Amino acid sequence: MFFHKRYTHRQTPAVFIFSYAYFLIIVFLSFNFNTQTNLYTRFSHLWTASVCIADIAVFLSDKNAV
Repeated sequence: MFFHKRYTHRQTPAVFIFSYAYFLIIVFLSFNFNTQTNLYTRFSHLWTASVCIADIAVFLSDKNAV
């Protein structure tokens, strides 16, 4: 797993797997939206959602975040 050098064993890798799977689901759903949707708007929402998911995953997995 590519997180093992950046994050220590104190952090749960399952949270990152879940967040990555959730991001893939968002990407899959975004391509099933109406084709009239602006591509820039679609991917800007995707980027915002992915950043929020990554922040939540880091906060939940980091025992020393508090």
